[in-house]
Amino acid sequence: MWTCPICKTANDTYKCSKCDFDKSKDYTRCRTLSELSEKDRKLPKKQNLQKNVMMKDRGYDYVFGRKEKRKRIRRITFLSGENTLGLDTWDISEAQDGSVLAHLKGNFGREKELFIWADGKITANKNCSRLFFGYENLEAIEGLENLETGLVEDMSGMFENCGSLRTLDLSHFDTRQVRDMSRMFEDCQGLEKLDVSHLDTSQVKDMKYMFAGCESLEKLDLSHLNTSQVKDMKYMFSYCESLEKLDLSHMDTSRVESMLSMFNDCEELKELDLSHFDTSQVRDMKYMFADCSNLERLDISNFEVKQIWTWDMEGMFSECDNLEELDISSFDERKNDSAFLRGLSIPYDTEVTC
Repeated sequence: MWTCPICKTANDTYKCSKCDFDKSKDYTRCRTLSELSEKDRKLPKKQNLQKNVMMKDRGYDYVFGRKEKRKRIRRITFLSGENTLGLDTWDISEAQDGSVLAHLKGNFGREKELFIWADGKITANKNCSRLFFGYENLEAIEGLENLETGLVEDMSGMFENCGSLRTLDLSHFDTRQVRDMSRMFEDCQGLEKLDVSHLDTSQVKDMKYMFAGCESLEKLDLSHLNTSQVKDMKYMFSYCESLEKLDLSHMDTSRVESMLSMFNDCEELKELDLSHFDTSQVRDMKYMFADCSNLERLDISNFEVKQIWTWDMEGMFSECDNLEELDISSFDERKNDSAFLRGLSIPYDTEVTC
């Protein structure tokens, strides 16, 4: 037995049962509080965890620590109010106090439904990175109005690889604190409709791969998207193969540093007006419009590229075979260099204005 020098509690183990003082450390000979250093005198702080906060799901294959593959879930429902889940539930609250419960419904070996419940609103963890990643057979997410996202700072890859989703209602999402939306909808190949007009993106700095691989999207309204803080837009719309129209006239690109492959493989785009783009901070434009095979009109008349190395503009217009006219008069003196123009991979039939 020994007496804790801080709280005077008698103990028979190395760690005090009351204040967590550790007798096995270097200050084991201390017997009075005055002999301890200022750092060692402080009692461990108790975590004040908020109720109804969902834990961060750290696995990318299984459902909240259970041996249940994400790819077997076909529907996720968020519930609030009376608990009707039954007994077969497990705690997925951050505080591990039972305030957020999960329940799987379905027969063994078959696709299942995941229910997530709390007595009031379910508060999403501040780190929602890859929250729904890998639910490749997920057909619907219901009850998102019961998911409070006001604390979330990271939504990177949140719906990544949800290839079976057709629609997604984000009208109740509070994204005022979000800094990262990179890969948020990447590889949602089945997504046919997506309304992001309600998203507050005023704090977002990273949008790389945000819509990449959304092969079924034909329209995308970004007129309300605030991009004033965004620094990275590489691959943002790459492989949006069905996208027919894209209005980016309101997009603020004044802080963007990378536009690498930004529109790569947008096969159905025929017209793109980027005359309002501020590219003064951009350092990489490689393959920016590569494989936009049906692009006929492209306005980049105000592009500033003097700060970009020649090799960081390689293949910029590669395979844009239907491009009729191209105005690069705003480019620096390199526009008169034939080697530089060849590096841009401008199609032979395109009428170039220098």
